[in-house]
Amino acid sequence: MRDFRERVIPRQPDNSEIIEALRKGQLEKALRKARAAGTVVCQAEIDGAAKAMLRMGRAGALLAMVGKVDVCLPFDIETLLCRTYEAKDYHTFLKQVHRLGLAEEQQRRVQAAIEAVQRKAPREAMAWRRKFGVGRTDPD
Repeated sequence: MRDFRERVIPRQPDNSEIIEALRKGQLEKALRKARAAGTVVCQAEIDGAAKAMLRMGRAGALLAMVGKVDVCLPFDIETLLCRTYEAKDYHTFLKQVHRLGLAEEQQRRVQAAIEAVQRKAPREAMAWRRKFGVGRTDPD
């Protein structure tokens, strides 16, 4: 069987794909497609997509872009962490606090999130305790 991949011509995304991704709240995908097409997404469109994502409860997806994607979001990290914590998405909250190195600033919420995880997933809670160096590390 011959390898066909060398004959495949990569298709450049057009603006409609970028606009559609922004409309659906897929900000990272839209920015990636815009970069591939050599176009620029204006800040107003980025802000609109980010606000829509926050309304849809996707603060964790916005947090995941912080420090990885060169974009200026209309929200600060504290707001996004607060929204993720309030949505009881403790795994994402803990993961992003750890990744961003904000354990000291979020110490109270980190403890509460680990305790909430403890009720449903004791092993995961134990792993988070080890990562953050907090409290007991023995399984119940």
